[in-house]
Amino acid sequence: MLALGHTILIWRKGVFNLSSGLIQGTLWGVAVLTNASVLTAFALVLVAGLFQFRGAILRTNGLAALSAILVVPPWLVRNALVLHAPVLPSNFGLELHVSNNELARANADDNVRGGAFKRYHPSVNPAEAGRVRDKAKSSITSKPWQTHSVGSGTTLRVS
Repeated sequence: MLALGHTILIWRKGVFNLSSGLIQGTLWGVAVLTNASVLTAFALVLVAGLFQFRGAILRTNGLAALSAILVVPPWLVRNALVLHAPVLPSNFGLELHVSNNELARANADDNVRGGAFKRYHPSVNPAEAGRVRDKAKSSITSKPWQTHSVGSGTTLRVS
């Protein structure tokens, strides 16, 4: 949200310079690290800026893209070393499962009312949360010397 707010501010003020591009890209890069789906929004914002402002924004967008590219790879390298895969955080698999099952409906409200959310989402189903926790524990038992974050500030150390 901060990245989008900064981008809108740049557009409104028409300040297309080195610092605004670097700040914009760094904010978008950090946003991508929190949720990989933000990458799509960032790409759309860059393209929309090109259509709206033509050549004036070209250098700023280039710097934004470059600084975002410089922010993300260190985390990908860390994940490749620790998780053995250069992954970005995403809840895509969970959302896909919640929206594609025998109880799934066409929209989110119907999924909540129809029971799919209650049955499959670990944030509202303690049994599902336990299943996810147990799966996480079993997947990291091969590396008992490492500490793993399971989310919401919880740290597991399997020995």
